[in-house]
Amino acid sequence: MSRRQDTNQQSNDDIDYARHDPVNIIYKIGIYGWRKRCLYLLILIITVITIINLALTIWIMHVMNFNLDGMGKLKITNKGVLLQGNAEFIKPLYAESIETRKDKEMVVQSTANVSINARNESGHTVSQLFVGNDEIVAKQKVFRVHSNDGKELLYADKNVVRFGYDKLRFANAASTVNFTGAVQTEHVRSPPFKHLELHSPTRSVYLEAPQKIDINTKGGDIFVKSKFSASFTSDEFIFDGEKIVFKDLPVVATGDTVSDIGAKEVCLCPNGRIFAASSQTNCAAALDTCK
Repeated sequence: MSRRQDTNQQSNDDIDYARHDPVNIIYKIGIYGWRKRCLYLLILIITVITIINLALTIWIMHVMNFNLDGMGKLKITNKGVLLQGNAEFIKPLYAESIETRKDKEMVVQSTANVSINARNESGHTVSQLFVGNDEIVAKQKVFRVHSNDGKELLYADKNVVRFGYDKLRFANAASTVNFTGAVQTEHVRSPPFKHLELHSPTRSVYLEAPQKIDINTKGGDIFVKSKFSASFTSDEFIFDGEKIVFKDLPVVATGDTVSDIGAKEVCLCPNGRIFAASSQTNCAAALDTCK
């Protein structure tokens, strides 16, 4: 054995290749010593890392439920992405359309607020719907609300707010509605078995119409009250009722009468027309007065 090692040593270091047969010469080819051990260690480390990565990949695919259609309840279809179940988004969601199944409802929840923004090509917000803890804010140039049949129920912009429905009902505990400006409408009425009051606590109440104003009731009385005076301006007034009462009119005692103050008599025609006549004529009038 020692002789063979010496022969190997001689064959590598002191051999004269020109005087020996090449068949009997031993060539040392490869990596030996510490270099060989480092190479094996590197291969072992790479193998371990590869096995760990492969195991983690398989575990992640199993946990996330990857399949040929997508990932778990999230499937990729020709029309887009189909999600079955609940989804939680920790950052903004950008989508062209969000729809639910025909027999399911859509629920959007947030612990802080929900904001829906529409942007233009430059990325600027042109419309926004903000749902907070105690408020709902919609920001856009024009706001519309339509019914299922396409009829406009509400229209609002910076100049006008228009209600498109025939009836507008305000219901609250006190049954009162406060308006800070003018109200233009064709018909104002109270709910059944409720009183209708038009009241201004510190200013005046004005009722104006280009043609006529009808004030009627079918189950109660009509009262016109004012702190100072009530003025009616029109070419013609029609009071149609079984009882027309003017209360708190001043009564003049007999001894306090004066004949030259120009007082007139209030006369009533058969058709209900009221006119004033001189106190000396006993309600005599022209033929066309009571027409």
